[in-house]
Amino acid sequence: LSAFFATYNDSAAASKMSISSNKDLFLENFLENINIEKILGLVKEKSGKDYLNIMFGYKKYLTLSNPSQPEKYFDFKKHLADNLDVLSKEEKYNQVNSLVTALALLEMDPVAKTIEHNEIHKLRFAQNIVLSSEGKLSLLIYSSIVSNAGRLKDSGFLEKFVEKYHDKLPEQYKDNMKSFELAYIYYAKKDFHRSLEYTNKIDYDI
Repeated sequence: LSAFFATYNDSAAASKMSISSNKDLFLENFLENINIEKILGLVKEKSGKDYLNIMFGYKKYLTLSNPSQPEKYFDFKKHLADNLDVLSKEEKYNQVNSLVTALALLEMDPVAKTIEHNEIHKLRFAQNIVLSSEGKLSLLIYSSIVSNAGRLKDSGFLEKFVEKYHDKLPEQYKDNMKSFELAYIYYAKKDFHRSLEYTNKIDYDI
């Protein structure tokens, strides 16, 4: 079932991003014709760890299948928060990435979505799962954290994050990202003149 939900969720996410998949109809019909709650109950009796993994896939499936129902997303998020203590660092990293994917596809007010993204980024920071299991820092994750916190004027979190993780950036990006960081830091502090000064120094072609 874990493998099944992983396949379905990858397919569902891809199709909602306008990448066609012929697997969707089969997978949806399969789910409609099994008693998933009964199966989950049986798995829980046999193996808590397997049950936990399947539930992550199931909660993500419910979220991706119901993008107009934010309560499904928040149920997925609660399930993650309730089980952080029993997950490995790599599992936490992967599940938080799944949460970000689910949020991206959710039909939600843009401001509320930006706030929610910032909450996920704070969770990454608090759980020390900004870096991958190989110790690498994704430039996409880094820039998303900086820009979200900056737009929300959350300068306290933004400065703590940059102080801890700037040096983890690949060497070739550090100088340019310094301008990117400072543009958002000054924006968050409402120093718009200096924010514009550093914005003009950003090389968007790198």
